[in-house]
Amino acid sequence: DRNMEVLEDVLSGEEITAVITSQFSLEKDFDEDDFKSLLFYLGLLTIEREDLGDVVLKVPNNVIRELYFDFFGKKISEEIEYELNTSEIRGAMKTIAQKGDNTKLISIVERTLNKLSKRDYIQFNEKYVKLIFLTYCFLSKLYLVKSEYEVENGFIDIALLKQINVKPTFFAIFELKYIKKKDYEEYGEKLVEEKLTEAKIQLKQYETAEELKNIKNLKKWAIVFAGEKCVANEEI
Repeated sequence: DRNMEVLEDVLSGEEITAVITSQFSLEKDFDEDDFKSLLFYLGLLTIEREDLGDVVLKVPNNVIRELYFDFFGKKISEEIEYELNTSEIRGAMKTIAQKGDNTKLISIVERTLNKLSKRDYIQFNEKYVKLIFLTYCFLSKLYLVKSEYEVENGFIDIALLKQINVKPTFFAIFELKYIKKKDYEEYGEKLVEEKLTEAKIQLKQYETAEELKNIKNLKKWAIVFAGEKCVANEEI
């Protein structure tokens, strides 16, 4: 479970800090730094920079990132106890690419969250919802998928950009917000509107970024989840 938390941090773009293990020992517990070091030695993480004796690690390239998300997709299948329908996921992503419509993808994510919600030990948060979104976007192979994509005005939650040899009609950026179920039950639409406004403001800021100015047919979606349901899905 501890190692899965590390993988979730890797996938969601969190900064991964570690002390690289120089020699593994069977006489001591395999700890978090050992796991990160193993990923490093396998070439699944690389050193981005040094940090006062520690190192900050990152995923070396998009091919390795796809391997991570393929693995996470398999873990999701195990948790929800049915095989992910990659054909359905690809169809939902093609609907975004060809029609600029994200409702099919939202529906698949909702269905997954609904099944996962029956696992009491899974603590939903914005990161977890975003990971599921990202996994399905990666599985389709239709876009160059970026998480926490840095532009001059901030970090975009999810960006669907040009993939080599694939020519979608539409591209997209998503700003995702999450509300805990108990908070939604207590504050309802007022909290949804607050989160939605926050997401829209962020998307508006990204509009002026040089990296996005020349992308034609760029869809910008503000999405709010409460528990396992999507309670707002607006294009700006």
